[in-house]
Amino acid sequence: MRLLAGFSLLVFAGMAAVAQPTGSGSAMGGGAMGSGSYGNNNNTFDNHTVPEQPRRKTAPSKEGILQDATALAKSIALPCEVSDAALINDGTGTVNGKEVHVRTFETACKSGIGYFLVEQAPEPVAGFSCFAAEATRAADAAAGRPPGPVCSLSANTDVKVMAKNVLSGLGKSCNVTSLRSMGQQTSTQSELTEIACSGGTGYVLLSALPGSTKPLAAESCADAYKRGIACTMSATGAVTADTFKTALTQHNVPCSVEATHVIGRETVKQRYVVEFRCKEQPNGLVAFIPSEGATAPFESMDCTQAGARARIICTLTQPH
Repeated sequence: MRLLAGFSLLVFAGMAAVAQPTGSGSAMGGGAMGSGSYGNNNNTFDNHTVPEQPRRKTAPSKEGILQDATALAKSIALPCEVSDAALINDGTGTVNGKEVHVRTFETACKSGIGYFLVEQAPEPVAGFSCFAAEATRAADAAAGRPPGPVCSLSANTDVKVMAKNVLSGLGKSCNVTSLRSMGQQTSTQSELTEIACSGGTGYVLLSALPGSTKPLAAESCADAYKRGIACTMSATGAVTADTFKTALTQHNVPCSVEATHVIGRETVKQRYVVEFRCKEQPNGLVAFIPSEGATAPFESMDCTQAGARARIICTLTQPH
């Protein structure tokens, strides 16, 4: 299945935690928000395995950590002027079958956003935003998995405040009510996050991934919809979660919807690909819902079938 503009099927839900020791489970991702989900629940990040790491005998100074985190961000041209940083992990780990020195930093940027950055030379720097980290934690909790790492610097702890500050810096006023990870867009090398504001308005925030120099950007849900990116929490998105629930009812698909995740939209058939969690569908549910004007038919299937057919990785339900 081809999704809009290379929209990656990443959903931030089974990726393993780079920033925490082995045995804690969970996944994070920059790769991050596995197709939307970040693939399994081993202690791996993409092809990385990070065992429990001993702390340095002599702790590095705050100044030294800030300097190293700043240098790391600059080395990948990440549009982040580091204002604060913490060293989360420092030791050895296995990356693509090789033992390497791994350091994981949490950074706060003056633009308001925060990141986890993972230095693992000679492998490329990996990373993901605090929005992605929080989305993964929530997905893990909903699935009964041990939660992954979350951002803890004072500027990063409340993702709603972070989102408000980021939007304010972009000239957008928003009293943030909720957020939703939308995965990654490979065409822009960005993470996508839906931000809902009080009053029914909403935005899609594009934040750079490691290796991208694209600055932070935000567009209204109405503008995002024109590009095939559907907000589900804002009335201005033209398509909402209720739209997708109604489609299930119209096609007699039994599902008392508990959670909804929009994976993306097909490039050719122009159908939204939506995952649902509901008690009537113990193996999960994925629906292909035609957008306005699309001629392709509605289809639905369980997560196992969706994985075999379109390499979709469900994050709301683990198939039996």
